[in-house]
Amino acid sequence: MKSIEFFARRIYVRRDESTGDSTMTEEFDCGHALSQAYGALVPVDPVAVHTALERAGVTRLYPDFEDWFFGKVVPGMRSGERCVMTSVIDSVLAGVAICKRTETERKLCTFWVSPHVRGRGVAAELAGEAFDWLGTAKPLFTVPEERYAEFGGLLRSWSFSKPVRYGELYRPNRLEYVFNGGFGGMAH
Repeated sequence: MKSIEFFARRIYVRRDESTGDSTMTEEFDCGHALSQAYGALVPVDPVAVHTALERAGVTRLYPDFEDWFFGKVVPGMRSGERCVMTSVIDSVLAGVAICKRTETERKLCTFWVSPHVRGRGVAAELAGEAFDWLGTAKPLFTVPEERYAEFGGLLRSWSFSKPVRYGELYRPNRLEYVFNGGFGGMAH
């Protein structure tokens, strides 16, 4: 396991108990967790996020995931080019969205919701936060062939473009479905 110091500003949410209204004071650019249980936002721990994605099998779908995460995502969070958003329910990591926002690309790089909380609105809320940060409701998004059926409902609700299929984009002998953009001349 890697040890890493994470730099993030905090977000404060104040809830008026009499009306139930919440006001949010944002003091961050990225790196937060949305806790549905408590209505508060807290800084993200990149090691905990990586560990959760590893346990969920997400890291096996992409070669060199660990190098990408700690070599690109975490430094990108410091520079403001990348964002990791998490949903925490009952103190347990329930969902993760990893985003990339540059002059030339708006990409939802990784999107995972725990099977234990699917159907409870976690994906919709997390995607909404990600799309807001990215500044588009139609970011570049890829889905490995093994997970294509799982994403069907979300992809319909997001009204994403028809996918382009790429062979061996990330792994040999595997298809990747790419939405809202492309990767040059590698499409099938």
